[in-house]
Amino acid sequence: MEKQIPLTSIGADNLGLGIFRYSVKPEEKFVAANSTAFRMLGYTSRKHFFQQKISSLFANSRDEDVFFEILSRKGMVERFAVVLKKKDGQSLWVAITASYIYSCDQTKCLEGIIQDISYQKELQEKLAIENEFLQALFDNMPDAVYFKDRHNRIIKVNKFYIEGTKLRHEDIVGKTDFDFFPFEQAKKMFDDDNSVLSTGKPIVGKIEKTLLPSGVWNQVITTKM
Repeated sequence: MEKQIPLTSIGADNLGLGIFRYSVKPEEKFVAANSTAFRMLGYTSRKHFFQQKISSLFANSRDEDVFFEILSRKGMVERFAVVLKKKDGQSLWVAITASYIYSCDQTKCLEGIIQDISYQKELQEKLAIENEFLQALFDNMPDAVYFKDRHNRIIKVNKFYIEGTKLRHEDIVGKTDFDFFPFEQAKKMFDDDNSVLSTGKPIVGKIEKTLLPSGVWNQVITTKM
């Protein structure tokens, strides 16, 4: 249920968060904001900022629809990540937390805070590019490569590994060598894994004869670290 919540610390201009109150009914307009809110979006004064409709600040109308749909359904939104338009037309990633309230004169308002998350988004994009690069490198290595957790369960394999086993990715991850190889063979692999885990010393260039799940025997050179 919507309830009256006083807007506090609206003059707290030294905060790193933008604080705002926006009248929804009977008239749509900004009625309060700290300087962080309007300066974050490139406005030099509250007067110019208050001339804007909140809908004009959304860079994408679809995001605006989702934002207000959540508000309508829940009465509030928490850390809604969205791109807003600055006064000069540039984009700014922000997180908005807001809720509907009623002021003392029963005016329906939207009250909330805006946090600049552009730096975090930039880091996420850089990490995504690096992950794509590493995944491409991983999948194009001409060797079977895998990672296991401390319980010897496979948690990641490359494309060459999948092609060599003739199994699907989802049929490999989460399994151990005991799911794929004869017991004695799997036990030797298991003991080698535990030795590397407990001592930190790698096993380099060990020649192993393995029976693949397809029933074919092959000979490999294994390195574990």
